[in-house]
Amino acid sequence: MTIYPVFEITPDLRRAGKLDRREFQGLLTKFWVNHPQLGKSLVKLDRPYGKNWTEKVAYEIGKLMQLPMARYELAVLSETFESNANAPGIITINYKQEGLSYQESEAVIFQQLGHYPYNFNEETNFIAENNIELPPNYEPPDNINDGLDLWTGQIIFDGLIANQDRHGKNWEIGVDSNGNKSLAPLFDNGMSFGMTIAGRLANEPDLTPQKYMTTQTSYFNEYHRDLVGKMMKLRPSAAVTWLRQANKLTPDTIDEIINSVPDSHITPIEREFAKDLVKYNRQDFLRLAQKNLYESYSQEVREIGLAGSQKMAMNALSEGMDREIVTEMMKNHDPEYRKLAERGQGKMAEKAVITQAQVKLRMSQKSLSRQQFPNQEKSNELDFKESNPDFW
Repeated sequence: MTIYPVFEITPDLRRAGKLDRREFQGLLTKFWVNHPQLGKSLVKLDRPYGKNWTEKVAYEIGKLMQLPMARYELAVLSETFESNANAPGIITINYKQEGLSYQESEAVIFQQLGHYPYNFNEETNFIAENNIELPPNYEPPDNINDGLDLWTGQIIFDGLIANQDRHGKNWEIGVDSNGNKSLAPLFDNGMSFGMTIAGRLANEPDLTPQKYMTTQTSYFNEYHRDLVGKMMKLRPSAAVTWLRQANKLTPDTIDEIINSVPDSHITPIEREFAKDLVKYNRQDFLRLAQKNLYESYSQEVREIGLAGSQKMAMNALSEGMDREIVTEMMKNHDPEYRKLAERGQGKMAEKAVITQAQVKLRMSQKSLSRQQFPNQEKSNELDFKESNPDFW
């Protein structure tokens, strides 16, 4: 595991270029620098009600899901406007492309609706009705074709990290010289992972991720689970694609992403709560989408009967879906599985479908490994013989 680097921001660096200016928009002190390694970047001081690590972790999760993300790195300021003491911060590498002018969505949508604030449905309809496109030069996952497909992924992403701050100043629209509009990369994701209640975690051990997600809402005063459900109905194919991208966030991967934050930037309680929160939301959204996921897998399988059920379960397992979720999905939606379960043979159904799918998956992976590295087993045997001559 590699610990995330922390970039130092010195007073000389801040004062060095024409980009140096203090910005007052938002709640944080922020200013631009020309960083020797990162280029034009925006530096923000740590917020009083959260931590800069949330931006870094959100960036890593979004990148893994193949969302267009503004890059974030941890920083430390050796001198701030308020003090000479070291201060934690975050640095955002400039994501804006030449040839595009970027506008806050709040202003663009206000021009059309004539009122503010607007609700989630109005915001989503704006993206659909105005043919908002994908960011230029962005390579999306398969089946993601336009701005509304991408918006679906952003809503699922915000739900996974429990982002409470996706207001109209925290997502932008790029406009080219012909007036074509596209979504900008995601930025300002820091009000996430339960950091608004970080101070309560030590004193409220019963504050579980499940309890948190049923008491805290998104910026739109709707629960994240409800927003994800809306997008599953509006864009089911895109939602399935993004949930399959979220399958890459296995428990081990989530642990690695969050454990890579240095101890100097995160408390043990914050670290564990964040890991548990993302794992809980991932499982919850997969359960919410079981039917859609099952239909997606069924379209990829030509086999019928029990062999087809095994193949669907194998495909789901191969993409990182937990056995528990796959078992629930098959039990609730697969005819062959349900036939066995309805006869009182639930354990036999699980063994015949899920366990056999796992066995076939391991055999398939082993066979693929042999094809890719035909000399590996022989090499391993020779290494063993050389290092253990007395064994022979």
